[in-house]
Amino acid sequence: MDTVVAHRPTACATCQALLDEQAPVTGCARRQVHDLPPTRLHITEHQAMQVRCPSCQQVTTAAFPTNAPSRVQYGRRLRAWAVYLVTHQCVPYARVRDNRSD
Repeated sequence: MDTVVAHRPTACATCQALLDEQAPVTGCARRQVHDLPPTRLHITEHQAMQVRCPSCQQVTTAAFPTNAPSRVQYGRRLRAWAVYLVTHQCVPYARVRDNRSD
């Protein structure tokens, strides 16, 4: 159990008398809500440093890794999730491509 929230009645449902902390608890009914934890994108920024050569004064820029070919792209896990939604959950391509925030 990750979280337990106790809900205690404040008044009697029959006579409306107040049920303070002194009123004994005689039982407990339980209900559970199972949900996925909130997720957050993990963003990695690659920076190609530009370094000036002390000998010839020429500036050389480092190469970016092959998994970062453009300014912004989706990582392999996010792409795999999109493929899963389309192929196994039958989410239409248009809905997967939709970038609206509503």
